[in-house]
Amino acid sequence: MRISADTTVKIKVVVTVAILSVLLAVLILFLYSCSNKGLDISEITDHDVSESETTNDPGTTAEYTYYEPKIDADADSVKGIAIRSAEDLAKIGVDEDYPLDGDYVLVTDIDLSGYKSWEPIGGAAGKSGQWSGAGIFTGTFDGRNHIIWGLTIDATPNNESFWGLFGTVASKNKDDSAVIKNVVLSGVSIQVVSSVTNAVGALAGQVNGFVEIDSISVLSGVVSFIGSNNLGVGGVIGQIRTDTSSPRVSNMGVSITNIFSNVTVSSENSGTNYCSGVIGRIRNGDIKQLSSVVVLGKTIFEGGSGFAITTGDSGAKRTDSVYYQTGSGNAYRSIGRSMSKEGMTNGSLLISDNWTVTKKFYPLLSDVYDSPAFSPMELITISFRSGENKDAVKNNFNVPTKVADISIKWHSSNPDIISVGGQNAKVKQPESGYVDVILTAVSGHVAKDYKIRVISSQQGYFINDYVVAGEPIRVGGYAEGTEFKWIIENKSTGKTKTVIDTTGSYTPEEEDIESLITVQALGYEDITIYYSYLPVIYISSSKSYNAIGKGGYTDAYMKLTADVEEEYLYDGQIGIKLRGNSTSRWDKRPFKIRLETKANLLGIDKEGPNKHWVLLANYIDLTLMRNKIINDFSYAIGMEYYMASENVILIFNGKYYGVYQLCEHVRVDETRVNVFDWEEYAETAAKTIAAAAREAGEVGYAGEAKLAQEIENELFSDWTWMKTGEVKLNGKTYVFTDYGLEALPPQTGGFLLEMDFYSIGNDAMPRTETAYRQPFYFNTPDPEYGLDSFKEQDLYKYAYKYIQSFEYAIHSDDFIFKNSDTRYIANVRNRYNYNYVEVEYTDDLNDGRHYSELFDMDNLVANFIFCEIIMNWDSMKNSVYVYKDIEGLAKIGPQWDFDWAWGNTIPNPNTWRPTSWHCREFDFMVEQYYQTVQWNCLLIRDPYFLVKVFEKWHEARNREIEDLIKKDGIINRYTDYIRKAARGNDSLWGFVTFDASLSQMWNFINTRMKWLDEQFKTVESLIKSLGAYHSSNDLRVADVTVLTDKTKITAKVNNIGIDSVAFQINGTTMVKAKVKNGTATVTVDTSVIDITGGYNCVTIYAIDSAGDYIYDEEHSIKGNYNQVVSNYKYFVIK
Repeated sequence: MRISADTTVKIKVVVTVAILSVLLAVLILFLYSCSNKGLDISEITDHDVSESETTNDPGTTAEYTYYEPKIDADADSVKGIAIRSAEDLAKIGVDEDYPLDGDYVLVTDIDLSGYKSWEPIGGAAGKSGQWSGAGIFTGTFDGRNHIIWGLTIDATPNNESFWGLFGTVASKNKDDSAVIKNVVLSGVSIQVVSSVTNAVGALAGQVNGFVEIDSISVLSGVVSFIGSNNLGVGGVIGQIRTDTSSPRVSNMGVSITNIFSNVTVSSENSGTNYCSGVIGRIRNGDIKQLSSVVVLGKTIFEGGSGFAITTGDSGAKRTDSVYYQTGSGNAYRSIGRSMSKEGMTNGSLLISDNWTVTKKFYPLLSDVYDSPAFSPMELITISFRSGENKDAVKNNFNVPTKVADISIKWHSSNPDIISVGGQNAKVKQPESGYVDVILTAVSGHVAKDYKIRVISSQQGYFINDYVVAGEPIRVGGYAEGTEFKWIIENKSTGKTKTVIDTTGSYTPEEEDIESLITVQALGYEDITIYYSYLPVIYISSSKSYNAIGKGGYTDAYMKLTADVEEEYLYDGQIGIKLRGNSTSRWDKRPFKIRLETKANLLGIDKEGPNKHWVLLANYIDLTLMRNKIINDFSYAIGMEYYMASENVILIFNGKYYGVYQLCEHVRVDETRVNVFDWEEYAETAAKTIAAAAREAGEVGYAGEAKLAQEIENELFSDWTWMKTGEVKLNGKTYVFTDYGLEALPPQTGGFLLEMDFYSIGNDAMPRTETAYRQPFYFNTPDPEYGLDSFKEQDLYKYAYKYIQSFEYAIHSDDFIFKNSDTRYIANVRNRYNYNYVEVEYTDDLNDGRHYSELFDMDNLVANFIFCEIIMNWDSMKNSVYVYKDIEGLAKIGPQWDFDWAWGNTIPNPNTWRPTSWHCREFDFMVEQYYQTVQWNCLLIRDPYFLVKVFEKWHEARNREIEDLIKKDGIINRYTDYIRKAARGNDSLWGFVTFDASLSQMWNFINTRMKWLDEQFKTVESLIKSLGAYHSSNDLRVADVTVLTDKTKITAKVNNIGIDSVAFQINGTTMVKAKVKNGTATVTVDTSVIDITGGYNCVTIYAIDSAGDYIYDEEHSIKGNYNQVVSNYKYFVIK
């Protein structure tokens, strides 16, 4: 028996031309009788293949006779609607005479291969778990065990969808269940590529409510999902997840019996493993029954194994006779029994009477086994390279040489294009166009054809690099006379037009801007170019957009086009990987890119070229400008470093993925955060020593690279070189300075720390968590290996103490770190449950230092204003960076990650807080305990800090801030620039539109700026509004007299309990004086006073007779901070 993978069912008998026609007729009659009584598997045996049956020659003496599917004799009298063709099947749910609640009977074998992408019965669109409503099949379908060949789905949905022969099968009525039975599928080819939620199965995408599934055989093929969020991918059903909001409906209404599955099920996604041989996922409670199941096909999840039968959070109340072949996939709960191939084929498998169990072959449902249309060849699945299928093959692939114990031999109609040897099919691509090859699988007298299309190795290309209105776009690399179809898909307007031409040229118009232009030609892969006023990045990879993972880099090719000088473009190899924490789980995916060669992309980096870049998705910010605008603003407001960026269009493997932000990557580098780079020193040392060894004749060029790598590995495994200046390898000591390298500096800087709650409790990271649980860790250097060694180095200890002493300083009574102070550590169980415990801590190096002598004061002030203007949920929580060079003070920055800023309520409606302080908004801003004690919360206790904040605000308000928000300012200018591209982005990702998001953002900014201006009217109004500092009437600064050399400061005291007064001038100068007659006076050098027009601040503290500060107990929190009885005065000297 021969089954064509194309359109007809054939019986092939191999005979010689010399056989008499009479014998041929007898043979044909014999085969016809066999077809009517069914196939006897025991009659199929290995045999020697004649010369005409060699692997790569189908033979020239073959004769064919065809088995044509017949309509059942009772087709006209069946109870229900008879399905007589593929066209009839496609009418269900579309034609009013074929309703979704109808009763259907399939009365013949049908071939669906004419449908390049089958639309599931009922449609693919739906809602997860639904059991009522439009688009749901609620009727009955009896396939009568007729074979349905060639079910093909090739889909790239942008909305939640459910894929299979049926979309959603469900019923809400327990007395009228949906029923699907006696369905046989062969040659299934399903591939769904999507970044939104999908469920995929050969029979149905999802099954919910009251449904009976019985006697289903999926004989061969592939069910595949590539994406970031699969609901379930199964050999038969994608998911069972009945919406249980109604008390009368649950998964217990689903019964599944007599299932045979031999498809390969694969899923490539960054989410959970819901990839299974029968049901991709069961959720929301057990189903009633899963019985009499045989699974042979393999499940593959992210290169590893899926689950053999099912997975999820639920299972089946009853499971009987469930078997899967060893190696098919992982076990889930106790559902199913693993069986070896021998156990499956020895004729002893215990299963229901509906099955035929014989020796040397797999158990099959008896009605399938006896079908005249069935042969063992139906169980063949050809394994193509990921992303390829029978209609577009470019690479070698594998074919099976056995089905159970039955040997399979393969013949090729064109061995020059596909030659088969054993399991290996070697492919030679034609120079142009495509070639169709018939591969024939033969076993005994039974054969089956597979039509494979091998596409050309020649690739068309665009001669233009960049699209300009009015200038023709031309293509090359095509054969003369090729007809081209130009498809111009405008992402901004949603309009599409098609142009047919033979010149290979199209002239775009202004109205085509923001269009994906695709060129199609028969025998060639589609090529695309994008027309935008934004730069365009084209990335080509063997992996799909949704298959790029977080682990290592995936090799890819990137071309950056823009209307800029050539030196700022790129055309070459890259590595690409998924990046981000929460953002990596969203549909629009952010990426980290490493260029093969350094480049200054678009001239973004003012300092020069670099290999390391990121593509930010800005998925939840539909204005597409928060990260860009706010990043730039951070530099304007006073941050030393910021990561410059430009918005671009991303085309990945020819597909449009919207507007992305090409941005510098936060890292230690002379073109990024320019502090001493310990990692770069190690890499340079390794290369320098290896080069010297080659020059000395100790190693060759290959040995040089190997030695450099070995030295580098040693340096990053054992960090003692940071102190010794040498490395030991294979018994030899290499002293860095002997090779012309500069001596190593002291370990007092050259680090970049990062704060993120994802690091909490992760001891595999180089954490430097503080006493008040600020979750810092080393970003650079990053001791990926040799963590224990790194922690022993002075740099790690120095950085830890430096940050800790700063933290203790801002928690202290007078904002000065002193070894003599009592120290505490927070014992935290959760945000609401914590206490403070005394701890021993000293730091001789920083003893007596004010916090402004550890961190740059201007930087701290700019950071505070920045945080308050943008009102970002993540500020001072995640993606917070701190850096310090070998010398100088530490600084906060670069600023990073502003998706949640300016009231972006898309991900979280609680972000709408335009009239409160970021550092005091504990309801909205506090997700973790440590945010209640984030640094700005402590700094606003200091009048000196607040005076400098007030000063900076009024300096920037009419300059940098006004430039940002005025009518013709930065935001509005950028809005005009990006609007059309943003509307194009809306077409793919716009769950809220650009215009609506922009309006919301402006509403927030205008409301917030009006409120902030009110708070910043005076220093007093600012301090009162923040409410963290409380002045006392027990003392006051009565007079400040500034002379050329000396400045006299007088305090008046009206509390007899105050013995002395401590005068703190501009933070760092502290002088004490006894109170006499209610007055305390000090004289200091005028050098500590700003006499150039800047704000000065004197804070005075009350001291008792024992020499201790007097506390304002009402406003103190023991273990966190004490409010000293104090007062302040600010003044300006011009």
